[in-house]
Amino acid sequence: MFDLINNIEKNCILEIRGKRYEVLAKVLYVTETETKNWYAKIQLQNHHVLVISPYDDFMYFGYVAEPLNYSFPTPDIIKFNDKIFKKDADDYQMVKEFIFGNYLEMEGEVQFSDFSNENDIISLGIITRTSKRADVIASVVDLKDIKLFKNEI
Repeated sequence: MFDLINNIEKNCILEIRGKRYEVLAKVLYVTETETKNWYAKIQLQNHHVLVISPYDDFMYFGYVAEPLNYSFPTPDIIKFNDKIFKKDADDYQMVKEFIFGNYLEMEGEVQFSDFSNENDIISLGIITRTSKRADVIASVVDLKDIKLFKNEI
């Protein structure tokens, strides 16, 4: 996973589960409760995002959705598309290193609550700078689900 993160460059293409996305930004984050082990958020075209947590050997891919109808503090259980999601974490995301992209389009600091249901993930977030919601609907992916193509654009 570290190799994948290191090889992702601006405007390269990530093919995820057979569909291609242009890479727009890459930022490394830590959280208030985990300041040592960072994770990467890769912003992709059409409001998609790939989150890579190499220290946890964990990745998820999804999209930024319209805000879900849950407020902060969030409940312990939420329902989405007739599925029940249980809360995994309440935390606060901070930028460790901005690699490339548009500062104003990236989340930056976010108060968030993460929920899961088997291989599905929902992350409810409030961007500190704008007070806008940044809710992500995603699913777990594996390295074998991702191909990297450099300098195709």
